[in-house]
Amino acid sequence: MQFLSIPPARSALRLCTALRIAFSIMFLATGASAHNWYLAQVSSGAGTGADAADALPIGWINSPGNWGSGPNVVSPGDTVHLTGTITSSLTAFASGVQGNPITIYFEPNARMSQPASGLINISNQSYIVIDGGTNGILENTDNGTALDYHVSTNGIYACSVSNIEIKNLSIQNLYVHTSPADSAIDFTSAGGIYMNGFGSNISIHDCTFHDICWCLTLSGSPGASGLNIYNNTFYNYDHAVAGIGGNLASPANVDIHNNTFGSTANWDTTANVYHHDGIHIYFGTGGLISGVNIYGNLFQGDQGNNNTAHIFLEGDWSHGNPESISNIALWNNVFLQYPGNYLNDGFLAGAGGNASLYNNTFVGSGITNSSAVTMSGSGLSIKNNLISGVTTFLSIGGSSTFAAGGLNNNLYAAATPGGNAPFSFLNTSYNTLSAWQAATNGDSNSSVVIGAQIESNGQLELGSAAIGAGANLSPYFNTDKNGSIRNAPWDIGAFDAPLPPPVENVRVRWSWTR
Repeated sequence: MQFLSIPPARSALRLCTALRIAFSIMFLATGASAHNWYLAQVSSGAGTGADAADALPIGWINSPGNWGSGPNVVSPGDTVHLTGTITSSLTAFASGVQGNPITIYFEPNARMSQPASGLINISNQSYIVIDGGTNGILENTDNGTALDYHVSTNGIYACSVSNIEIKNLSIQNLYVHTSPADSAIDFTSAGGIYMNGFGSNISIHDCTFHDICWCLTLSGSPGASGLNIYNNTFYNYDHAVAGIGGNLASPANVDIHNNTFGSTANWDTTANVYHHDGIHIYFGTGGLISGVNIYGNLFQGDQGNNNTAHIFLEGDWSHGNPESISNIALWNNVFLQYPGNYLNDGFLAGAGGNASLYNNTFVGSGITNSSAVTMSGSGLSIKNNLISGVTTFLSIGGSSTFAAGGLNNNLYAAATPGGNAPFSFLNTSYNTLSAWQAATNGDSNSSVVIGAQIESNGQLELGSAAIGAGANLSPYFNTDKNGSIRNAPWDIGAFDAPLPPPVENVRVRWSWTR
């Protein structure tokens, strides 16, 4: 076989020419038709939408005839720029395509603001990106206990959608709840983001939600796959993440990670209408969920009196199938109990087969009869967890079983006296670790200590019994909550203790004798 030899200079020239042609083709295929549309509440300048000074009015985009395909309508690959304060809603009437989504982008200081109404509607669309930019806001301004309106509203209404990304937004004050006598909101029909029947590839990240009854109200459609909720902050809510499953739907590949869940106490009511949860996974009869990953989250703040749990794995709300949730994995989460704040069902409550709890940190505040984990299910695996400052460390009920070697290397610290026993298995209480070990045939490498030697945020202090006492779980993950690679031997809890600094400038004196 013969190969054609090309002189280096000519070869380079031909390569450059080929690259120019390739990039030109790629640009023509993907970027040439992309258009920027600038919108404001009312038109400005020439009103062409070419820039912020010549913005189109928001009413232009709310006409179905201005969406579709072509140079004069909002098309795949286009970006809609929102400017200033917009006091009308926005409805999307067309979808993007793979590789060329339609982007709704908030310019600096842009906000959509209404007294008490929905703000963005992207239902029945796909390949849409909503990007809050540097400080984009969706808000109601007059809806709440002490305000003029008392109605349920949506920040983003997104039913029957797929391939959606929502990021960098603050969704706020959809209902400012300030009185325990206020039970006006129907929490099932609205939310900061309301997705009934979501499809595949949904991403919600780097957003802030506050003063909303339910921040994310989610219900998957059959065959949905790829729900990713991360780097968000929630506070002054009743539910932060609610639902996920749907009737006869089985969403797959669900990841909820690196979020911060704050206070819920402002949603307390005298009638106990709202039960507060950071994450509440539930769905209708016949639904199933398998394979949800919950990791790297921080749960903190005042949960009030009407809380259920930081995480409530309810599943089938008829409770007809106690293992309608399966293969839930929780790792590197930190749960902090607010001082004096009773958690009614513990930090974590629920049921599910083959659930895994690895390297989580639960820090109680010394409330009598408080508990950390109340779970049931077959094939449970509970390893490397640090539980401190509660009366009951683990309460494993029903007809639960542990996976082979699935209960071990946990650290139980600072047991709060009074009331319930520190351990419960299959509705029998155990007051000592040895009795618990005998009943469960597990936890042989676990310890009960007077104090865990941890900081208030769960970080390990030097000398903590958690250091080096964990099992190596690198087949599942290899970082701690901070994203640092875990050192061997593994530590117990969400945080890996930092290695001591190297010793420098040490002088060694030698003595030589014969």
